[in-house]
Amino acid sequence: DKLKANVGVRGTYYNLPNKWAVEPRLSLIFDPSKRHRIALGYAMQSSEAPFRIYYQQFAIKDSLGATIGYERLNTDVDLMRNHYATLEYTVKVSEFWQLELMPYFRYWTSMPLDLIGSSPYHLANFESEQFGDNGPSNKVTSVGKSTNYGVDLSVCRSFHKGYYMVGYLSYMKSSFRDKDNIERNTRFNRPYMTRILG
Repeated sequence: DKLKANVGVRGTYYNLPNKWAVEPRLSLIFDPSKRHRIALGYAMQSSEAPFRIYYQQFAIKDSLGATIGYERLNTDVDLMRNHYATLEYTVKVSEFWQLELMPYFRYWTSMPLDLIGSSPYHLANFESEQFGDNGPSNKVTSVGKSTNYGVDLSVCRSFHKGYYMVGYLSYMKSSFRDKDNIERNTRFNRPYMTRILG
């Protein structure tokens, strides 16, 4: 059996936006020989926006600009959805050494985007509260889009004669489209990264 296929569907109910998500999953694994493996994977994935977006309160002003109350404007924010695809090639170079190459692509839709502010909030640039992200300044709309793609190269030496080693070389491009449909890099865009463990 050189070719194996796995097909599945995941269903999840999200209480906060009160919505269901049905997500197909697919993987294909091809082993042309004992030393080589090719794997293809695809998944549709969904997730809630960060809770602070749903619960964030905005001041209600009167005609004189005085605050007369607060309201939550983003309780109807939709689920964020993404399509994630990977292609993985693994070759066993020798008894203890293995090389793996994996390009990947992820496309996000329905991300919260501020269409009102002069400096629009886009969730692709979101960081958690502990890092000082204050969230959107206005009501957001679930029309944001973002793209991540890249390739990972890893070399692994399994434990033998008292040591092991894992080396990584990674390239990633992360971008989003703002309210003017202009593509920009996210704050997480990092062209290259290397790491060696042993």
